[in-house]
Amino acid sequence: MRKVGEVAYVSDAQQKAKIGQLQDLSDAQEYDDLLQRERELVGGHTDMLFAGFIAVTAESKDELEAAIAEIQRAATQSGCETRRLVGQQSQAFTSGPLWERHS
Repeated sequence: MRKVGEVAYVSDAQQKAKIGQLQDLSDAQEYDDLLQRERELVGGHTDMLFAGFIAVTAESKDELEAAIAEIQRAATQSGCETRRLVGQQSQAFTSGPLWERHS
């Protein structure tokens, strides 16, 4: 069963052939991009990113740094990216939905 994007590509290619128009490099690149995106989806990648915010507190600066290091280690082992925010929480909550996925 063909995917929607692939069907559109094949239909476009057939239409071009019907009217005698040749496929060009941009058509081939578009198809390559389509196949790459499909491989990413099959591999578990998504179009959306999820953000979680963790507040870390401690009784001393050393304990705080140790707790942060432990959280970052666990996040890395889980395949998560961390960004340390100090006094930027409100901006992160506001701009978080605007972050884009970069391949």
